[in-house]
Amino acid sequence: IYTQQWSFLGSVMTPTEGTKWFSLIAGLSSVVCTISATMVHKLTNQVGLLGLILGTCVTLAISMLLADKSYELSALHGFDPSPELSSRANKKKRQESTNSNIALEKEESLLGKTGRMFRTSPTLAGLFGEVISFQSLSTVLNVCFVRQLKDSIPIDTDRASFT
Repeated sequence: IYTQQWSFLGSVMTPTEGTKWFSLIAGLSSVVCTISATMVHKLTNQVGLLGLILGTCVTLAISMLLADKSYELSALHGFDPSPELSSRANKKKRQESTNSNIALEKEESLLGKTGRMFRTSPTLAGLFGEVISFQSLSTVLNVCFVRQLKDSIPIDTDRASFT
C-alpha cells in the first residue's frame, strides 16, 4: 500500500510539485513512524498483542479505502494516471511485437543476460555481492537477536513491545 501511495503521488504531481511535497511527506511519515514505535509498549499493555494486530488490520483497511477514493477523485477531476499507464503499456507491447523477430534470432536467457551484465560492469557485480553478504549477515544477526530476546523476555506481549 505504501508503494502504491508513492506511485500515485509520483504520477499525479509534476516534478516541481514532487520536489516540494515528497520531502515533507517522507519527513512526516518518519516522525509518525517514530512516535508510533514509542507507543507500541503502552498499546500492547492496554489492548494486548491480538488487539495490536487487529488495530493494524483496521488502519490498513482504512488506508486501502482512502487509496481507492483518491484514484476515484483523480479520475473525476481529470488527473487519473491510468490512461497514461495503459497507453505506455500498449506502446511497449507494440514495440515488443515488432522486435520479436529480432528477439527470436538472439534468444538469451535471463541468467545469461545477468551474467553478461556483471561481466561488463565489475563494480555492479561487487555491489551485488556486497548487498547479498550484508543481507545474509543481517538475517543471521536478526535470528540470533530474536532467539536471545525470546530467552530473555518469555512473555509475547512484553517481547512485542520491546521490538
